[in-house]
Amino acid sequence: MEIIRCKIVQILPSLQLNILDSLVKLLQDIGFAAEDDLKYVQESDLTAVLRPIQARKLIDVWKQLDSVPTVSTPVTNTTSPASHILASGSDSSESSSVTVQSILIDWAEGYAIPWQNISDELLKALKEGRRPTPSGRREFINITAQSIYKICPKPGKTI
Repeated sequence: MEIIRCKIVQILPSLQLNILDSLVKLLQDIGFAAEDDLKYVQESDLTAVLRPIQARKLIDVWKQLDSVPTVSTPVTNTTSPASHILASGSDSSESSSVTVQSILIDWAEGYAIPWQNISDELLKALKEGRRPTPSGRREFINITAQSIYKICPKPGKTI
């Protein structure tokens, strides 16, 4: 459930930790067991915990995950700044701050390459098994590095 928790934070970075906890519990209560189950979640399932716009955002991103082409690594959603997590968790209880720290420490385990930000030309080359052009390789490195720095400003350092 920690991966799903991170995905929710990535999609809704300003979500308060208590609402995030309630949402994760709600997903468990409705029978969510694996990441593949996301495609079966409906907006009406989430409205008890989330505002309608927040629920629609989650559903839209989860539906897009099914339509994104797969390359050699799993395709998942982009990441967003963990600084929002820290900002929203600063006034919370001690258990919430422990959760925030574990999300920040384990960012690499749940990290997903932001495939939707990569150009169609580069995706096509990767899908066909061709080596990307030098500019395509630079693009891939820049996009990946930028998304990592959004999550963790100093990825080589630990908290």
